[in-house]
Amino acid sequence: CKVGNCMKRKILLFLALFFVTGRVNAQVYYDFDAFADENFQDCIVSSVKEYVYELSFPEDLHITEQDISNLERLDCSGRNITDISGIERLTSVVKVDLSDNSLTSLELLETSTNNTIEELDVSRNSISGLDLTGLPGVQKLNLQNNHMTHLYLKNYIPTLYIVGNDFLAEVNINLRSNSGVDIDDYIKFDNVGASDNSFSVEYN
Repeated sequence: CKVGNCMKRKILLFLALFFVTGRVNAQVYYDFDAFADENFQDCIVSSVKEYVYELSFPEDLHITEQDISNLERLDCSGRNITDISGIERLTSVVKVDLSDNSLTSLELLETSTNNTIEELDVSRNSISGLDLTGLPGVQKLNLQNNHMTHLYLKNYIPTLYIVGNDFLAEVNINLRSNSGVDIDDYIKFDNVGASDNSFSVEYN
C-alpha cells in the first residue's frame, strides 16, 4: 500500500484500540485471591472491566477484591464453566448470567449470602435441582433446558422459565409470607413457562 494509506490505517487501528481498551498496551494485574475455575475467573475479570470500569481504565489496571465486590452484573454465558466457587465474593451483584455452561449444581448459590441477586439465568446447563430459599430477592429465574428433578422456592418469583426439564417432578413453593399471591394464577403453566412439563406442585 501507499505510505499515506498505510499511515492512515495505523492511526485508525491505534484509535480503535484506544477507545476499546483505554490504552494500547494496557496491562491487567490480579490483586485478589484466585478463583477455582479459571474460566469463571476470566469472566469475572471481563465483567469488571466492562461494568465497573466501563472499558476505560488506566494503563496498568489492578483489579482488586473491592472491584469484585462492587460488580453488579456478571455475564458468563458460554464460558465452559464447571465451578462457581467464590461467587459469594460478589456481594453487590444483581444480574447473573451463567447460561450455556457445564454446571451440574448451584449449591454454592443456595448457601451463599448473595441476597442482592434479582435476575438469574442458568439455562442450558446440567443442573438437577435447585433450592432458592437462600436467595429471597430473585425476581427473574431462567432454568430452561437443564436436568431438573425438583425445585424449591421460598418467595414468589414473577418471571420463571422451566421449559425443557423433562424429569421435573416436584415444585415446592412456600408462600406463607406472600398472602397477596394467588397460588392458582402462579402455578399456571403459561405463567411459569412450563408448558412442556408435567409435574405436581406443592405449597405451604
